[in-house]
Amino acid sequence: MKKLLASIVLAIFFMASIPTPALAMAEPDSVTLYDIEIFQGILVTDDFLAIVPYNIPFAVPPDEYITETFIFRLMSPDGATENGTMLAYPRYEGGYGKGVVSFYFEEGMVWNSAYIFRVQESVDLCGKFVGPAHSTD
Repeated sequence: MKKLLASIVLAIFFMASIPTPALAMAEPDSVTLYDIEIFQGILVTDDFLAIVPYNIPFAVPPDEYITETFIFRLMSPDGATENGTMLAYPRYEGGYGKGVVSFYFEEGMVWNSAYIFRVQESVDLCGKFVGPAHSTD
């Protein structure tokens, strides 16, 4: 029994001593969603297209692309239901600074509702929400 206990303690000590990389990044200077445009009837009757411009400036952009660090979320008007998520395309500056994401649904969205748009930092890097939650009203 003592050998088993010693083996378990030794295994735990060995596993705890293995270095694992810690991901971290600086906070952005600000997070802004602005001039959100909503369109209906683009491809089919009652479809929903949201064009969401953003600005996430950094003094020094992170090494990771924005697809690894931020997720854009479309929430129900009461904020209780996530209707969709989107990643930004890292075209310039790793996707930081000014950019745009879009959400498209063929059906299921209610026109003239105050949907909420959020930007969330990756839980792996920071584990918290940042920036504004904008509604479409």
